[in-house]
Amino acid sequence: MINFLRNLIDSAVSGLRILGDILRRLWNFSHRRRPRFSALTIRILVINVGALLIPLFGFLWVDQYRQSLIDVEISSLESEGKIIAVALGTAVAQDQNGNEFLRPNQTNFLVQLLTKETSTRVRVFQPNSAIIADSRELKSPGGPIFVEELPVRPPPIKPTFDVPDDVSWWSFLGRSQRKLPLYSEALTQKADHYSEVSGAFYGDVGHSVRITKNSHLILSVGIPVQRYRQVVGALMLSKVTREIDEEVQNIRKVILQIFLVALTITIVLSLYLSGTIAYPIRRLAQAADQVRLGNAEEVEIPDFTHRRDEIGDLSLALREMTATLLARMTAIERFGADVSHEIKNPLTSVRSALETLELIKDPEKQKKLIAIMNQDVQRLDRLITDISDASRLDAELSRAGKEVVNVHEFLNALIETQELISHENSVGFALSLPEHDLLWVQGIEGRLGQVFRNLIGNALSFSPPHSTISLIAERRSGFVEIQVCDQGPGIPEDKFDKIFNRFFTDRPEPESFGNNSGLGLSISKQIVEAHGGTIKATNLYSPEGDILGACFIIRLPSL
Repeated sequence: MINFLRNLIDSAVSGLRILGDILRRLWNFSHRRRPRFSALTIRILVINVGALLIPLFGFLWVDQYRQSLIDVEISSLESEGKIIAVALGTAVAQDQNGNEFLRPNQTNFLVQLLTKETSTRVRVFQPNSAIIADSRELKSPGGPIFVEELPVRPPPIKPTFDVPDDVSWWSFLGRSQRKLPLYSEALTQKADHYSEVSGAFYGDVGHSVRITKNSHLILSVGIPVQRYRQVVGALMLSKVTREIDEEVQNIRKVILQIFLVALTITIVLSLYLSGTIAYPIRRLAQAADQVRLGNAEEVEIPDFTHRRDEIGDLSLALREMTATLLARMTAIERFGADVSHEIKNPLTSVRSALETLELIKDPEKQKKLIAIMNQDVQRLDRLITDISDASRLDAELSRAGKEVVNVHEFLNALIETQELISHENSVGFALSLPEHDLLWVQGIEGRLGQVFRNLIGNALSFSPPHSTISLIAERRSGFVEIQVCDQGPGIPEDKFDKIFNRFFTDRPEPESFGNNSGLGLSISKQIVEAHGGTIKATNLYSPEGDILGACFIIRLPSL
């Protein structure tokens, strides 16, 4: 039985795998994209159905319940047999030699009397192995008459499924495949034919389970009939039982019916669960493929944020990632165009100077042209250096590990370095820090130093002689705010935002031409924003409204 069910389950699993593979191949053939029956759907089905198969294994352990029923029946037979054995002790007599024996007539009378209202068959054997009483044997003038119980035809059971008359769907459910000895009864019965009876002559209580040709169980027990501990006979009680197999069959039917109902519900719920998970993921994957293969600006990532679950989070992350990717691609395109434009200007100037140099014979004019070319070459070198720094800035910011930066020590060291470098410009520095509040930020100290060096260098280029550049740091609303202010001409109000654009310069002095690439403030803004902060430009004003200088304000998250 166990092997049969295992083969049945293995065949069903193999059939499901083959069916799933065929469906997957058909879908792939008609839609050269992702399969309709995704791996996630199959996994959900396999896990849920696999968990559901666990109770089905109770199918295999019903034999234990069957054995417990048999044990109960045997115990009942033993109890009944012990009562009859005690009663048979009254039918014991002695022969001339003082040997005790069971009187046949009295034994038969007691057996018939005690088994009148039961279906149990009782047989009594003498120590010489001969049978002296049988509850199914009646004495008559014409000889013994054997009484057989007429089979009771059970009411027809309506099958759950329509099946042919000659093949029952449930036929394999009610019988165990366990090998049991076949019950046979000789015309002249002897105690030696039954092992439990042979053991009873030695004072043992034994039992046996056999099966008839009609596959009915016969339970029998052998009990010694004793008088003063002397065995004078052996009592055999046997019972043909159909109820056990019927009970086991009914239990198996119920288990299988419940399993089929649960299997249907599980498959439906699994497909629904798969649809709520696999379908949106498939849509997101298809949209990602379209972004990869097509125009990202024309692809809309499905919005599942209303779900308020992990798939909604994934949808939001993909939408934000796509928006960031589009912004990055746009920035790269603009950066490439700006780089091309900015490099072409000095190259055009160098080419014009070379062409003119061949036509001019005046040494003084040739020197001027050579000076212009040298200046353009330096400008190209500066542009290429700043462009290289700007192009790898994103990658460095994403790879570099952030550390805790002490703003006090950081600004003090920066000012000391700048005073050593800028002492010949006659420009002073003033640093204002809170006395009782240590300021800490998390970031890349080298890149933050680049930001402040750019701002200080920008302030130095606009500061008049004997002026002061002020650095003020304080804590405001969870941020560390640092101001870098100069006493120069200030910034036109319509250019507060433009100065952070790439390659933007506003230096009217002729001597400053070519000395700045216009990338310093753009790089500074990129670094600050990568640290989760902001940077803006403004002017300092007197009470009368006059411009006192320019001021850059940086806000970084504090610790």
